[in-house]
Amino acid sequence: MAKRRFTISATLPAYAPPRNEWRRRVHAAVLEALLTNDEVNVTNEAATLRGAYNRPAPPHAITAWSYDGTNLRRGDVALAERSRTRDESGELVTYD
Repeated sequence: MAKRRFTISATLPAYAPPRNEWRRRVHAAVLEALLTNDEVNVTNEAATLRGAYNRPAPPHAITAWSYDGTNLRRGDVALAERSRTRDESGELVTYD
């Protein structure tokens, strides 16, 4: 099956190497754009939405972090894993 075309409008961060870190920041910016109270414009093969809003919007701005297999990252901030515990309800990972 062919990929469907999908377009979204969002303000993206300026390119800065390394490329993989920049791509994580781009993905985070797109996710944040979709989850804000701001207008979102989306286009794909099935439909075009202009002036769409996420209602109800989250009460506070969403901050998206990426995980590179070791650290949580948000822009220039990296949080390293401090501890990991597991019990019958799941796993808890704490970062510094």
